[in-house]
Amino acid sequence: MGAKFIHAPFTGSTPAIQALLGGHIDAITVTPAEVQSFVAAGQLKMLAVTSDQRLKGYEQIPTLKERNVDVTAYAWRGVGAPKGIPPAILSKLVDAALKTAEDPAFKAGMEQAKLGHSLANNETFRKEIAQQTAQYKQLIDKFGLKTQ
Repeated sequence: MGAKFIHAPFTGSTPAIQALLGGHIDAITVTPAEVQSFVAAGQLKMLAVTSDQRLKGYEQIPTLKERNVDVTAYAWRGVGAPKGIPPAILSKLVDAALKTAEDPAFKAGMEQAKLGHSLANNETFRKEIAQQTAQYKQLIDKFGLKTQ
C-alpha cells in the first residue's frame, strides 16, 4: 500500500471517534453514519467508503477502489440465536426479524441514518459471513498481520 499503520484497538467506534477528534490518532474506519454529524460540522473529513460503489447520501466520497486500494468491506447487521435453538422458537425469531426489516418505519429510520438495507435468509447470510471472513484472512496473510 505504501503506507504504514499501527493498529490501535478500541472497545468500539465511540471511543475511536473521540480519540480522532482529540487528535490522539490520525484515522479510523467506521460507518459513515457514525461520523456524519462531525463531517457536517466540519470536524472530520471522510476520505473514502469501503463499498464497491459510492453510497447514497455520500455520493461525493470516493470508494477505496477509486483511490487505488483494492479492498471492499461493509458493516452488516443480523439476528443470531444460540446453537440448538428449538425450531419453533427460531421460526418465531425469523418471522419477527423479517417483519421488522420490512416495516416502513424501520426502513425510514435506516434511510434517515443513511444506513444500507438489505435482507438475506439464514443460508445467504451465512455465505456472506464466510466470504467476508475469507476476504479478511486473505488480507491478513497478504500483509503479514498477526491475529490475536
